[in-house]
Amino acid sequence: MRIEASAYSGPKKEYARASEGVHTAKLIKIVDKGTNWNKYKEKEVHEAVLIWETEEWDDENSTYVTVPQKVTVNLFKNKKTGKASTLRVVAEALLKRELTPEEERSFDADVLIGLPAVIVVSHKTFDDGSIFTKVDSVTKFVEKKKAGKAAKEEEVPF
Repeated sequence: MRIEASAYSGPKKEYARASEGVHTAKLIKIVDKGTNWNKYKEKEVHEAVLIWETEEWDDENSTYVTVPQKVTVNLFKNKKTGKASTLRVVAEALLKRELTPEEERSFDADVLIGLPAVIVVSHKTFDDGSIFTKVDSVTKFVEKKKAGKAAKEEEVPF
């Protein structure tokens, strides 16, 4: 799986926070974070951050509001439960189809860049007052034409 690596280690840039709720968004970047210790899984995992651009406009920075989503880099699907990894769910939502057996073994993540989806964003407030913005779910984007006409998938409107 080819993922864009990031060597940037400077101060974090402050971004406008996406509002909670449902957003039309497109995947604009995938940043490879390498292998890191995951305290919840209690093991080292290969992680990446997906950067979503929403339809919300940030007047201060004259840009669309973005939302990061941290994922484990794998396309795993549990054969017993049928539960898929977050990255697999995202890939299948963006591609609007299930991954092929060949893609499960070797997948070019670059094909996902620029594709639209519907994301659900939530906020979690910590005891220190800091707020964490989280992508709770990703589903395929389908825009339907006016009533009475056949549904047609189109480009994301921003």
